[in-house]
Amino acid sequence: MAEQKWDVFISYAHNDDGWVQNLADNLYRADFEVFIDSWEIEPGDKLVHKIDEGILKSKTGILVVSPEALSRPWVIEEYAALMRRAVEGKQRLIPVLLADAEMPPLLASRIWVDFRHAYGPEYEKNFAILVRALKGERPKKPDRNGSISLPADDPFRPEGPVYRTLQISKDRASFLGGWKEARHQPRGLRFEDNQRIHELQAMRRKSFSESDFFTRRKDAASEGSKPQTDDNTYGKLLAAGAALTGSFLSGDAGSALRQAIKEASSVGKHIASSYEFV
Repeated sequence: MAEQKWDVFISYAHNDDGWVQNLADNLYRADFEVFIDSWEIEPGDKLVHKIDEGILKSKTGILVVSPEALSRPWVIEEYAALMRRAVEGKQRLIPVLLADAEMPPLLASRIWVDFRHAYGPEYEKNFAILVRALKGERPKKPDRNGSISLPADDPFRPEGPVYRTLQISKDRASFLGGWKEARHQPRGLRFEDNQRIHELQAMRRKSFSESDFFTRRKDAASEGSKPQTDDNTYGKLLAAGAALTGSFLSGDAGSALRQAIKEASSVGKHIASSYEFV
């Protein structure tokens, strides 16, 4: 067997040279010795002899697959040589898919690395797969520690609460979401809104003391149910809450608050707000 001089021999079409050169650069940075014609073949060299040397003295052959590559005579010749050596166990052959193309049956039977439409993180992930293959490494299995990981496309992210501040005064409602602030001028309480609040206060004084009222609310909340008041009182609580919401949060600050709650809920977070009545 010929003495190995390179880790990787890259066969490709020159129409794809920009992408392939970048791949060769990345492989070299990853500590592989790479045979690519732009680095190894100089003016005056006998082309066929240099290509023969590159194939014979490389541990692995990479065929960059694209319609252009599979139609070029030189690439077809290199593929034939690489495949024969791979079948004889003298070399590995890894197809790298750059674009959709109809591969020869023998090439299609080999596991390929798919770079079609791979950009950003997807390119990095597939490049890491290629590096592991060139090193002969198997993907690392997770530790058997009983933990559970979520699928990559699962929107839930248990990252704790989102902290926001809601400020309310008679002249301004402001919602601070990170570095953004949304504000508007509240419309104020209307006559019917005041009526709902007064009715609730009168009913609360009549039913039980204020301390007992809040104790019952706290107990009910810990049980995951609505406050243990009669239906009429509970209905008036909801009506008063709706009145206050409409009076003070009908505007940009209220819209920003609702959007923040919606976004947090979609990824499994909750809003930890501080309220300031000024």
